[in-house]
Amino acid sequence: MVSIWMIATNTFREILAMRLVYAVLLVGGGILMLMTIPMALFEIATSSGDETFLHEAKLSFLYMILYSFWLLSLVLALLLGSMAVPNEIKRRTIVTILPRPVDRWQFLTGKLLGTASFLLIVQTVGMLLAAAVVIYFQFYPSTLIGYCVLSFYTSTMLCLLIAFSIASLSSPATGFALTVVWLYLVPGAVWGLSLFNDPYIERFVTIATHVLPARFADDLVDLSFKTEVIAPNHALYQFTLAENTLHGVVFFCLACLLFTRRQIVVTG
Repeated sequence: MVSIWMIATNTFREILAMRLVYAVLLVGGGILMLMTIPMALFEIATSSGDETFLHEAKLSFLYMILYSFWLLSLVLALLLGSMAVPNEIKRRTIVTILPRPVDRWQFLTGKLLGTASFLLIVQTVGMLLAAAVVIYFQFYPSTLIGYCVLSFYTSTMLCLLIAFSIASLSSPATGFALTVVWLYLVPGAVWGLSLFNDPYIERFVTIATHVLPARFADDLVDLSFKTEVIAPNHALYQFTLAENTLHGVVFFCLACLLFTRRQIVVTG
């Protein structure tokens, strides 16, 4: 455990020293600044006395903050997860780590925990900012907002786990590309195939649906998604979050198993 903690701590410090991270955060901060422009609508709605429009404007502002930090966390998860292990090999620092009494799975676990800790902090800042918006404007979003927040955390960690796992066995570019394909392109293609009325395609879609990460029936944050607000399916949401968590853990366990047998070649 001491070895895992030390590797995680060093990984966290390395992330804090990466210029790429600050560049991404700077872009995200710029987007947040632009998002304050719609706040002018609050004054218009208040002066006109339109309470319905004012509530929807505040709700939209809240969800914009949540989505912005979620997308920011996803980008960071893809980048940091894809570079975590390959960068150690490229800098040859892995040569000084693995000969020590540290198992390879401990090395991967430490790298993953350090990266995940940074992402959790970034995303938590966004959640706290969203909470401050709720308190300041004194309004209450849907009760499903809790599932929305949990889905943001889960999807970010899932993205990190898959990018990290694939890249630890290949390269940063491969980890980045295959994660995008697996999480976003393949589910879209499967959904398109589900529109065809063919028994073989339907069987394939059924298998693919069980293999791919689970998805909510619809976006719980969408303001037009009224059905779930009236009759929420809590069991389905909880099962989806648990399944996606398990999906990422399986990827990581397979990566640990294969990484222990991987022949690491350091050049230069």
